[in-house]
Amino acid sequence: MLDKSIPQKSIVMKLSHETADAVKCPVLPEGFSLRPFKEGDQYHWAKIIASVGEFPDNGYALAYFMLYYYRPRIKDVKERCFFIVKDDIPIATATAWSLFGQPSVHWLAVEKEYQGLGLGKAILSAVLECFSSLSPKEDIYVHTRTWSYKAVCLYHSLGFKMLREETVWGNGGAVHKNEYYEAMEILKKIIPPNIYGSLLSTSI
Repeated sequence: MLDKSIPQKSIVMKLSHETADAVKCPVLPEGFSLRPFKEGDQYHWAKIIASVGEFPDNGYALAYFMLYYYRPRIKDVKERCFFIVKDDIPIATATAWSLFGQPSVHWLAVEKEYQGLGLGKAILSAVLECFSSLSPKEDIYVHTRTWSYKAVCLYHSLGFKMLREETVWGNGGAVHKNEYYEAMEILKKIIPPNIYGSLLSTSI
């Protein structure tokens, strides 16, 4: 879930392709499995993303997915969008996207009921394996924000580093802001000191 009780600042992180190549998808807990997108998953994607507070409701989330992913690039969606499922129902998702030749992790989310089981790390690892195949020898970006500070910690645990100035493309041709210094001041107050120290010392 997003923590909207804290100020929102934009964060951009990057993972070297050498580090990404070394990541292997962990074994999922019993009863869960990983699979790529199949027809009908657009509705599951919308439900998952809306459930963590990214959109007001499923309808808004679905409209966004159809506009920026499904309609213009359905072939890519089938190759790059992944789900973790339980009883054949998707409960987590992430996408190994690319905009203007820039590999970027998009829309990682796990339904609240299933958070804390290591599913976020598992699906992020699957996305990184996908990048190693589809975008070899290219560094990988992710845009996130202080509201998603738990995701920031997850990304960093797999080797992503905070960028001080460099930024990343977003949907619709927009460039995401990089509010590194403001974001770090907020993160300093809310994440464990050892993780904050590591983020600070490895920033590039």
